Amino acid sequence: MDYIRGAEEGVRPQYGKGVKYIGIMANDFDCPMGPEDQQNLQVLFDAVECIDRYIDSQPSIEEMDEMFDQIIGFLQENNTQINVQEGQGPLPQELLTQLATLKEMLGQIENRDDFFAHVVNLKEITHRLRITRDVRQYVADSLSGGKETAALSFSVMDENRFNQAFKDFFELAGATGNLIDDIVDAKADYANGEIALKPNIGFYLIALGHAIKNLVKAAWLYPKKMKRLRMIKAPLKQLEERRRIC
Repeated sequence: MDYIRGAEEGVRPQYGKGVKYIGIMANDFDCPMGPEDQQNLQVLFDAVECIDRYIDSQPSIEEMDEMFDQIIGFLQENNTQINVQEGQGPLPQELLTQLATLKEMLGQIENRDDFFAHVVNLKEITHRLRITRDVRQYVADSLSGGKETAALSFSVMDENRFNQAFKDFFELAGATGNLIDDIVDAKADYANGEIALKPNIGFYLIALGHAIKNLVKAAWLYPKKMKRLRMIKAPLKQLEERRRIC
């Protein structure tokens, strides 16, 4: 399967450039990604980005959960099509294309069962993030979601090629990055009815405290000392720039 996408207009930067940066980090840990790993990860990231946008566009949390279940069923081949709610209209062609490409890729990997186990875990975590009004629960689930996403990424690659140091770093970096994204998006997500937790000063103090602590820890695990400070500064700079936009 030949597949090249990523970094297209309309694709969120954390997905479009993600595979490139992960490849650089894997090299720094002396466990370079293979071409098939890169291709599979790009397919996954592009599909997740498209699925996220479509699920988030659903008018209610119940309909978001229903659409998530429909997509999982389709990918597991339990369903040959995705049912559309009455009055919704046809599914976007972009979503159909991404799902077909992802489904083809999943038919070729060895860790298919692990992949779907992580998807189910992510569904449960995402649901809790949408309904909780407890700040510490929200932060914990956001971090868990990032770790599960890292595990999901490894499930579509040859995991044996990566050393434990890289796996530990990637999991922590994924958790931290996910929390930073959720901090930035919290205000808009609440306004759009995507989460029940109303972000206030307490939320930002607690969430940012966890993010900064994990960011420093992740940077300290990185083998290239000269890159550590940049690893800490870059997400914080992005956080400030996105905060101004929001």
